[in-house]
Amino acid sequence: MPNKHHPSVTSRRPTHHVPVSPICCAIRMLVALSVCWCCYVIWLMTTSPSFHTIREDLSNNLNLNVAITNTESAISEEARVVAYAVSFVKCGDFQTKSASLNDASIVMRHSIHQISRRNPKSNSKYDYKMYAIVHRQAEQCSQVLKKVGFEVIVVDPPVQQKEIRGEHLRKFIHKEWCCGSDEFVKLYAYTLPHEIIVHVDIDFAFYKPMDNLFDAILYDKDSREGKEAREKIELERQTDALPDQIGAFITRDWGQVAPGKFPPGYQAGFLVARRDPTVLDELIEVIKEGNYTNGWGHKFGWGEKGYGGYVGAMAMQGLIAYYYDHVRTNNAVELNQCRYNHMGMDIRYRNHPNFRKNYRYGECRNGLQECEDCMITDIDTIYNVHYTMCRKPWQCMAEGYEG
Repeated sequence: MPNKHHPSVTSRRPTHHVPVSPICCAIRMLVALSVCWCCYVIWLMTTSPSFHTIREDLSNNLNLNVAITNTESAISEEARVVAYAVSFVKCGDFQTKSASLNDASIVMRHSIHQISRRNPKSNSKYDYKMYAIVHRQAEQCSQVLKKVGFEVIVVDPPVQQKEIRGEHLRKFIHKEWCCGSDEFVKLYAYTLPHEIIVHVDIDFAFYKPMDNLFDAILYDKDSREGKEAREKIELERQTDALPDQIGAFITRDWGQVAPGKFPPGYQAGFLVARRDPTVLDELIEVIKEGNYTNGWGHKFGWGEKGYGGYVGAMAMQGLIAYYYDHVRTNNAVELNQCRYNHMGMDIRYRNHPNFRKNYRYGECRNGLQECEDCMITDIDTIYNVHYTMCRKPWQCMAEGYEG
């Protein structure tokens, strides 16, 4: 979507054919196969009365067969249950249909099961509970999620558009990709009744346990477990200092950044956070204040700090980046974008969006002299994937490189 203040700003979801990395194509194939599998599961659930009993028995047996080692510091069993959440904002539009969203949610749940302690082969210490934060307008199309183990929480947006005091944000936020102020229902994730919350977009799949991140949140930084966990965290910049108490793990939307032009947004499809309802309270106040200046560059956006002018800037992409950089500082940790929330994107400055052929061609968008090429990252090192750059398996328009 072009921006009048900078005509080269384009959507992350282009309608034309774009080159896609081989690893992205492989991930897309795996997800497509998983979609076929979950369609069979849905059919089985709706036709077989015994399926629910079988599923409950299997789940109970898996829980009984997994033990927590006694050599660790005391962490309650309750704390070891991680809340995994998705948000449903609407039942479908030109991007996708509600049936596809349901399929993707079931694929994601299966991938979470595989990396949890319910699968002994995962070697994870952590169990999970599934949540769907559902905007009231999407309640009808989310009912199938209850049948596959999601607890559905129906909500209204935490802020109504008319409550926003800033004139530009109040008048135009409804036009922001994809959902305007309705996207802020995602913020309820900070209030879910678990010590650790993972909130992701529905087009997401997990491949490796994230115990290091969970341990780094739960354990004190000076404990043996806390130190070991912190040493294993794969950061975007290995020189970054970690907060004494980590409140969140995020990745940045470097794919939209022209080197040196403006600070990166938050990639709104992935969040690992400590439960903290005060975060929701603070974010509501930031939104209601509406201190957002229209434009592109360091003097525009949220707080006139540069968080504006790109896709999602008025909503989660710009808001959360501004919040952790300027409101609740020294709290969030930026993870390696090739390993977490992997999208197979080209993070070097050699393609759209925000691309100018004669400006710093080939440099790392994240400002580093050297950066990992996410398009060729070894799939065995990837913790989770967000299949948005490659488009959805049910709406594919991208083409892989030859060979």
